[in-house]
This record gives sequence, structure tokens and C-alpha cells, in this order.
Amino acid sequence: MDDQGLLGECDIVAIAGAVKEWGHALKQIEVSKRLHNISNIILINHTDCGAYGGDDSRHEHDLKAAKNDIVKKYPDISVKTILAKIAENAEISFQNIDS
Repeated sequence: MDDQGLLGECDIVAIAGAVKEWGHALKQIEVSKRLHNISNIILINHTDCGAYGGDDSRHEHDLKAAKNDIVKKYPDISVKTILAKIAENAEISFQNIDS
């Protein structure tokens, strides 16, 4: 975000479990939409998420479901979904989940 000059021009919200706890995350999106009229959302999960309890198989499904919910409720918002894959050696790679 810094490379693209977006820091200071965005709301950054970190929620334990991210889209796993979708109701809470959606409330944050609703507030950002109402107060700042946001037009873009980037949802990011990471594979070593303690809230997911090691169930890395759910991330892709949950990210896609969250994106679908946002697009239905706010068709004017662009949504990107990303899975940060964190290896045991702490190396991070990013997978674009958008379909």
C-alpha cells in the first residue's frame, strides 16, 4: 500500500479471524462505506491464523463467500481477495483468490 501511495488514504482494519468472523468484519465495512464512501476493499487472510485453528482449507472458500456478500450489498465497491501463505521459515507469498 505504501508503494502505491495509499497509506493515509485508506482505512486499515485488522480483525482476528478476518473473514472467519464475517459479521464483525462486515460491520466495519459498513462503517467505512457510510463515513468514507469507500470504493475498494482488499480482504486478506493468512495461513497461520490462530483463529482458524490450523484449518487452512477454509480460507479460499471464506474469502470468496465474503467477496460475494460485499458485491451483493455494495455493487459499486471493487473487492480483491488475497491469501498470504506463511511458510514455516516465515517466508510469505501472496495468492490472488479473486475468481
